[in-house]
Amino acid sequence: MKNLKFPYLLMVLIWLSGCAALTNSQRNTVVNYAKLTQAYTQYPSEVAKEYIALNYEIVNMPLAYSQANDTLVHSTILKNLATFEQGNQNVQRVDDAIGVLRQYAKSLEALSTAGLPDGFGKNAELLGKSLDNVATTFNTTYKPSTLLPVGFGKLIGDVISLVGRKYINHKQAVSLRRYISRGDTLIRLLDQDAQSAFNTLNSRWSLQKQLIKAQHTALLQKMHDQDVAAKTYYSYELNQDMVDMIGRVAAFDKLLASTPKAMSNVYQAHKSVLADIQQKRSIEDQIADIQQLYEDVTKLQSEYQNLINPSQK
Repeated sequence: MKNLKFPYLLMVLIWLSGCAALTNSQRNTVVNYAKLTQAYTQYPSEVAKEYIALNYEIVNMPLAYSQANDTLVHSTILKNLATFEQGNQNVQRVDDAIGVLRQYAKSLEALSTAGLPDGFGKNAELLGKSLDNVATTFNTTYKPSTLLPVGFGKLIGDVISLVGRKYINHKQAVSLRRYISRGDTLIRLLDQDAQSAFNTLNSRWSLQKQLIKAQHTALLQKMHDQDVAAKTYYSYELNQDMVDMIGRVAAFDKLLASTPKAMSNVYQAHKSVLADIQQKRSIEDQIADIQQLYEDVTKLQSEYQNLINPSQK
């Protein structure tokens, strides 16, 4: 039996050395990424809500129907109505994809928290199972060509059962490395799905902008053709509404362009986090990617505020 002890201890040492506890810097990187990603996830949902609201308001503006005899306005309205439901379906898909990302970021933050409590294992496993549930629902609902990975809850549970509480820092390191490694595939697929949905939204959004332009052209023509009293009405009532709507459309344009770009950087920063905890990337590169994500989220916050509070620009 004595001869067996050394090989056994050697195996344990090799195993522990391969899953060394995270440094404070590595843990902070993961936590910062998780928090920034959670902050990002509120904006695609707001884009989705605003898209539906603007789409409805533009199609139902009184001028659109009073000018239905105008060929350009009428044809653009018909195109909008034909694609309205398709646009809403794409909005819902974006929202659901971001819901998966949000759950991943929440569980990642919990799993990377320093000074883990006694309930760490159970709580982390529950969060992992919640992520499995939303990912499975997304796969079932949308049937993407490549299914989102699941099994995050079991992955955490398996690691937690390996060693006792004495080695909780090692357990945390093992959990995070495996979790983030699988999460990298998850976020890559979510990014691809979101980019595709945003591209479709952008093409449909171009119809909305065409309609606004056509309506405004028709309004200006009507103002030119009417008598003084009618001109006053159109100038101070409908024209002002139209100008306000054009301002909202311009603000939404910026937010719609920035949101998918930031999603790409969510994935880029995640790759950097994975490389950092695997010690495969320089700290300078890792900081640059996290900083870019921070700047993206700050920009989205500013553009969203400009959209909902245009008078405060």
